[in-house]
Amino acid sequence: MVWLMVAQTVTFLHLNDTHHHLYPYAASAGFARLAFLLDSLSSVYSGAIRVHAGDVSVGDLSFNFDTIPGRAEFSLLKRMGFRYITVGNHELDLGEQHFLELLQDVGLPDTATRLLSANLDFATHPLRNLVQPWDTFTVAGKRIGIFGLTTTMPTNILPELGDSIRATDPIPAAQAMVDTLQAMGVDAIVLLSHLGLSTEQQVARNVAGINLIIGGHSHTYLPQAVSVVDPAGDTTWIVQVGSFVRWIGITRLDLSGSRPTLLSYATLPVDPGPGAPAIQSALDSLKNEIIAMYGRDPYATTVVTVVDTISVEWDTLLAYQDTPLGNFVSDAIQDTLGILRNTDASLIPLMLISDPIYPGPVTEADLFRASPYGHDPASRLNSRLVVAYLQGTTLQSALTFSLLIYPDMLPQPSGMRYAFARTPSVQLLSVEIQGQPVVDTQQYAIGMDVWSLWGITNLMGLPVDSAETLAFTVAEAIWGYARKQGSLQYGREGRVIRQDGVDVAENLPDPRVRFHIRPRMLVLPDPGVPFVIRDLLGREVAAGRTPVRLVLRPGRYFLHTPRTRAVVVIP
Repeated sequence: MVWLMVAQTVTFLHLNDTHHHLYPYAASAGFARLAFLLDSLSSVYSGAIRVHAGDVSVGDLSFNFDTIPGRAEFSLLKRMGFRYITVGNHELDLGEQHFLELLQDVGLPDTATRLLSANLDFATHPLRNLVQPWDTFTVAGKRIGIFGLTTTMPTNILPELGDSIRATDPIPAAQAMVDTLQAMGVDAIVLLSHLGLSTEQQVARNVAGINLIIGGHSHTYLPQAVSVVDPAGDTTWIVQVGSFVRWIGITRLDLSGSRPTLLSYATLPVDPGPGAPAIQSALDSLKNEIIAMYGRDPYATTVVTVVDTISVEWDTLLAYQDTPLGNFVSDAIQDTLGILRNTDASLIPLMLISDPIYPGPVTEADLFRASPYGHDPASRLNSRLVVAYLQGTTLQSALTFSLLIYPDMLPQPSGMRYAFARTPSVQLLSVEIQGQPVVDTQQYAIGMDVWSLWGITNLMGLPVDSAETLAFTVAEAIWGYARKQGSLQYGREGRVIRQDGVDVAENLPDPRVRFHIRPRMLVLPDPGVPFVIRDLLGREVAAGRTPVRLVLRPGRYFLHTPRTRAVVVIP
């Protein structure tokens, strides 16, 4: 490949969503190889700017084992000369105090490496002094403005975060940054984003003046740059290079004209080959600490053989909404808790499923990456397992609420099947546990992890009869279950079925109940259908038989009928 060199250009070498994948695995040669390739590219592109679009943290045992989880990769990025790192949502998984302690321990930011986010409001928390909204630098006589944006997810979902952090709307924040940087007379504006591709496209469509968006969060691999026309009729280019240290992005802007233009965008795989000796030495020292912590090398301890890739690939257009990896992880939880506590079913949301498991001999570290989230200080592993004892109506309400945050919270079940629709409204159509329809007034023992329980009780505000947190973690459940199997092969099984449109009514014994939403009113026109309306706390608001016109206060409600579980939003 011949690389065209042009005067007055800026080159970005970029990563995103590396998730502490420091060591080689089936899809990447790891950080030592990454460092070697970056150095090789920098010798070609003199003055190239190394940037990371967020989510350094969480994803591998090398994160969890440490007394300050995450400092290993941040230390390496600093050592490898990364100039800007946008704060990703997983940087805050263990709370703001943990992130503060991590940065102080590593010595970030410093004069060479800066942390960016323009829409994280830290209020009076000391992090406000460590994370800056924007910066400028000069290349080839041209002044470049750069700013960061973070997904609003962390302050909406994570239980570990206190009240000192909130994420603001990224579009007004982006506009404010563009206004600020343009007033300074910069020659180009770059957004280092941890918003995800769809939100990055929305920002580009709504905010004029951004030349380049180096993206992250959605783990999207873009083989070509995506162009978006901004409100001024100019082009904003968006690039992103997947996740888990599989590619390096090489993006170059031509600054010689009246407006910056995209000169080239390419990706380079982090494939096997020589590594940087200094980084390899640091990784070897770290590996010795990991072995000392766990009493074995989890990167070399083979647990099971996998026949075909167990993937988390998911598509809204598929009728089967369960994933092979989701089925495996939920089966592992149900296998463990079914033995220990005789659980009726188990589940884990799609957002807590991560790396695919590749064919061949599979190690403990490979299996850990399948669902790495959370941190148990005692075992230095991931989230602990929980048994939640709840009523059938609460379970159905929790499933319905999960469908509102789709697909991130879509539950992946074991011992349970459910069907739903999202058009013309969000509706839970049926739920079965061990082959039997769920009964509203029956108590069920449901296995999950501590984050999922927090989501039900705090985020959803739903009542749970009782809950028991066990000493076992999700990782230990996965390891134990996999060892029993000898070999693993998983696919989609129809545990979760999306049935939208007329086919739904045709496939059910009774059609879905119709409803119409009016200001402060819910109209149920079908005759003779029993119904119950509950608020988000599960409290009964109204009950009876249709047809009926209900006057309700504005807000969200759960509608229950024999064949419908829907969330209705009353304006």
